Amino acid sequence: MLSNINLTSSVTKRDIGLILIITILVDLVLYFTKFSSFMFTLYDLLLMITFYVGIKLHHVLRGNDDGQPEDRKSLLSKFVIVFIAFYCAMTVIDSLSYSLFESYWDNHEQYVEDSAAYVDSAVAEPPKENATAEDMTYYVFSIIDSVGYEFLSSILAGTEEIWRLGYMILILLVLKAIFQKKWDSGNHKPFIITALVLSSFMFGWSHTFASYYDDTSVYIGTVILYSAAGIILGSLLLWAKNLWILVAVHSLYDVLVTISWYYFNLALEVTILLLLVAYALNHVGAKKKVDMQQQTF
Repeated sequence: MLSNINLTSSVTKRDIGLILIITILVDLVLYFTKFSSFMFTLYDLLLMITFYVGIKLHHVLRGNDDGQPEDRKSLLSKFVIVFIAFYCAMTVIDSLSYSLFESYWDNHEQYVEDSAAYVDSAVAEPPKENATAEDMTYYVFSIIDSVGYEFLSSILAGTEEIWRLGYMILILLVLKAIFQKKWDSGNHKPFIITALVLSSFMFGWSHTFASYYDDTSVYIGTVILYSAAGIILGSLLLWAKNLWILVAVHSLYDVLVTISWYYFNLALEVTILLLLVAYALNHVGAKKKVDMQQQTF
């Protein structure tokens, strides 16, 4: 999986400048969001800019495979495999961590309860029969206001995969400069694994930037659990060699978690079943196509 990956060969100085913006600058802005509401707006703006940088980084990740576009059936299969693998891995990690990081989970459950209570309180009273168009509009937008930012944040969370790939490239460039002879030997696996682990730690650590922590154990639990999630997502990124699949998986997962908090607690499980059906139909269709081609010849 790692032997044919070279994340530094086609990176230019301009690319490095853009990567610095979507990694270090984004993290700095994220840290200051707990002091300034304007920083939240700037943070979301930078995440949108991250999509532009992702176009270049996707080609870097694809490397030698860049000239070989994947067909829709292959992309669907990869998406389903990555999503289900991430879901299963996170389910195991969450189950194992309940006893190890009890304070973290208590804090998490309180956050979900507070968020759900805020959503309920923020929605206006349903319009009465004689309500005006303005009353209806106010009611609709009160619903949007109550959950809109949560869903927007969940969708934009997928850009963290672009952020991670950027950090991996920066780390690899530093390691390449320090250990030039080792790098030139052609065995890049230790470097890529190091970049994966360090970028995953940054992923976990960055999830503490926008919050205050009175309990050290909650802080440590946040860093460790998100770092573990980072290693899983990073490994799947290197396996799939498709940045946009990971962006989509991360976004969809976070959106479904948000839905499970507020509306339907089996949103993830139902989606898994639907994806399995799609995967099965996809493979049945591919097999029929192959059989028809063989019969033709």
